[in-house]
Amino acid sequence: YHDPSKNAIKRAKKTLVALGALTTTGEVTGVGRQMEQFPVESNYARMLVEALEFPKETQAKLAAIIAIQEVGGIVKGGTRFTGWRSYTRQHKSDLLAEYDVYLATPSIPEEMFEELGIVSKNIEKAKEVIERLHHDLGLSDVKLTAVTPEEESPLIRAITAGQIDQLWFKVDDNGILEHVQSGQQRELSSSSVVRNPTLVTGTPFDL
Repeated sequence: YHDPSKNAIKRAKKTLVALGALTTTGEVTGVGRQMEQFPVESNYARMLVEALEFPKETQAKLAAIIAIQEVGGIVKGGTRFTGWRSYTRQHKSDLLAEYDVYLATPSIPEEMFEELGIVSKNIEKAKEVIERLHHDLGLSDVKLTAVTPEEESPLIRAITAGQIDQLWFKVDDNGILEHVQSGQQRELSSSSVVRNPTLVTGTPFDL
C-alpha cells in the first residue's frame, strides 16, 4: 500500500467541497453524512442523495444508470460503432441513452452486440451491480422501465449534482468546451448523443 500524493488528496477534497460533502474548512456536511450510506463512488453517492426525494421507481432507474457507468459503460465510442444509437431517442444525456440501450438488450440477439457497438461482458457486469445496488437501497422489488418524460429532468438534475465539479460551457460551434473553474478546454466526444450544448457536465478523457 502507498500513501496517496498530496495533490491527489487536495483534488479529492476539492471535489468533495464542490459536491457539498465537505465545508471549505474540511468538516463533513449533512449531505456528506448522507453520501456515506451509499456503497458507490462519491460522485455517484451525491446523485443518489439528490434522488432521495424521488419516487422509488425513479431512484431504481438512477441506480441502474450509475451501475452501468460503474462498469465502464455498455456501448463503444467512436464513429465506427453507432448501431446502438437506434435503441435510444435521447439527446440530452449519454447516461440516459445507455440506460435505454440496456433496457433494449434482452430483445437484441447477442451475436449482434459487437456489430452494434454494445459491450456484452459489461451487460452482465451491469446486471450484477444493479442487483447489488437495488438490494442495498431497498429497491429490489422495483421493476426497471423506460424513463418517462416527467422523470427526465429530475434524473438529469441528480446526475448534474454528482458531476458539478465537471461543469463545462460551449466556447464555439466546433464542439469545444471549457471547464468553468480551471479554464481547460476539451472537445465534445464524437460518440456523445448530446449535440450543440450550451452547458454540460462530463468526465474528460485522453485518447
